[in-house]
Amino acid sequence: MKRSSVQGKWSLFLVSLVLLCGYPVGTHAANKGPQIYDLTYKPAAFHVGSGVEVVPRLLHGSAKNVRYDCRWFVDGEEVEGVNATSLSGEHFQRGNMIAVEVTAVQGGLRGGVVKSGEVQVSNAPPEIVSTPPEQVVQGVFEYLIETVDADEDSLDISLINAPEGMQLDADSGRLVWQVKPGTEGVFPVTIRVEDAYGGWAGQEFELNLSYGKSKDGLHE
Repeated sequence: MKRSSVQGKWSLFLVSLVLLCGYPVGTHAANKGPQIYDLTYKPAAFHVGSGVEVVPRLLHGSAKNVRYDCRWFVDGEEVEGVNATSLSGEHFQRGNMIAVEVTAVQGGLRGGVVKSGEVQVSNAPPEIVSTPPEQVVQGVFEYLIETVDADEDSLDISLINAPEGMQLDADSGRLVWQVKPGTEGVFPVTIRVEDAYGGWAGQEFELNLSYGKSKDGLHE
């Protein structure tokens, strides 16, 4: 009876040691390969336009000459032919669930396999890629707003702030202002483009009719 009790205590100790060290059962005893203790995604909120990269951190030792073998999964299905630490947006779409398995390798030694939890692909915000003209030509300011969206969503363009008389054709993105003779001053303009999933981008610029030039800037 006493012998049985001692064996029970040793078994409990060994289980506790495995949990404290953080190694998968059998991994540390089998080799001295580099061990991963943490995986993070970069960017944290990734989307089709950004792609995603996994950043492993080692439990101890140097990361010199360590490479990482990866297996990527989209909605539980492995992405064939990709074993790098990055996955481009061409392999997934908004709403997919992404996970990755990573193994650290140093020389001929392989550490234990570490798998991340599943993370959902975020919405890709739209972008305004055009630049407003710097001058009013023959009394008319005209600007064709150009936008892109990595998710290929339909976009709504709106005019948030503009001088009196400036008009926006939201379907074509064409912004026009027929400037009345004698008009002078600095006129701020703010444009906003948004998708149906909460993503948006804005553009702000000024029309300086005193000098016939404008300042432009981007606000996201």
